[in-house]
Amino acid sequence: MRLLAALRQPVLAFGLLLGLAISGVLAIPWFGGSPAEPPQIPPVAKVEKRAPAPAREEPERQNSGEATPAVTPAEQPLQIALLVPAETPVYRPDPDLAGGSLASERSTPVIRAGVASSLPEIRALGPEHVGATTSAAPTLYWFLSGASSVPVEIKLTSERATGPLLDLRVEPPVGAGLHALRLERRGVDLEPGVTYRWFVALVPDPAHRDADLASGAAVRRSLATDALTEQLAAAAPAERAHVLAAAGYWYDAFDTLTRWIQEDPAAERLREHRAALLEQVGLAGVAGLLSAPVAPSKSAADP
Repeated sequence: MRLLAALRQPVLAFGLLLGLAISGVLAIPWFGGSPAEPPQIPPVAKVEKRAPAPAREEPERQNSGEATPAVTPAEQPLQIALLVPAETPVYRPDPDLAGGSLASERSTPVIRAGVASSLPEIRALGPEHVGATTSAAPTLYWFLSGASSVPVEIKLTSERATGPLLDLRVEPPVGAGLHALRLERRGVDLEPGVTYRWFVALVPDPAHRDADLASGAAVRRSLATDALTEQLAAAAPAERAHVLAAAGYWYDAFDTLTRWIQEDPAAERLREHRAALLEQVGLAGVAGLLSAPVAPSKSAADP
C-alpha cells in the first residue's frame, strides 16, 4: 500500500523508480528486448607495412647519332640495279683531296720463296695514291684470292700517332673473297685533313715477321664541299656512286656499289661498275676475281 501511495506522488515515484533501476531490482527493457548492452567497438585493424612499389623502368632510348650510311633506307637496291646508269663510273683523282699529291702510297705483297709462296694473294683495296672519303668512319675493303690457313693481321696508323690506332688479328681459317673492315664498329673516327695508312697481312710465322705477305693503302678524310653536297642532293639515288667517283671520293663510291651488291648479288651491272673502279686504280686482277656474283665474306674483322 505504501508503494502505491508513493507512486501517486510524481517526485517520490521518480526517485523510487530510479533507485530500483540502479539497484537492479527493476529491469528497464529497451524496445521490448533484453537490457541494452554497451556498443561493441570493432578492433582497430592492423595495418600491414608494405614496401614501396619499384620504380617503373622506362625503355632505353636509342641513340640516333649514327654515321650516315652509304645507302639510305629509302633506297631499294633491286630498283637501283635497274636504274643505275649504263655507263660505268669514272674516278677522277683530286690532288687536293689527297693532301696535295698523287704520289704512290699503296704497297703490294712481295712473294718470297718458302711458305709465303703457297699463300693466297691478299690486297688492301684503295687507289695507288692517298684515297679520299667523306666519312668519319668509312668501311675499308680487302681481298683474299683463296682461303687462308694462317692468321690475318690488320693495322690502321695515323701520321699524327706513334702507335697503331687499330690492331686486329683474324684467326684462321679465313675465307676467300671480299672482306670489310667497318671502322664505325671499331670506334675509330678519322680526323679531316689527316692521312691514315692501313695494312692487311698474312702471318705464316709469328716468330719471323719478314715472311709476312702484306698489302697496304692510304685514306684521308676530306669534307664534302657545298657543290658536292648539292650534287648528291640533286642526283638520283642510283647515280650516287657516279657522283662520288667523279668528285674524287673513290672509297665512298666503291663502298656504295658494294653495299648495293650485297643486297642484290646477281646484279651484273653493279658488279661491272665496281670492277671498273678497281681497274681504274690498277687492281684489274682483283676486279676479274670479283666479277662472279658472290657476296663479300664475313670475317672476324667484320663480325
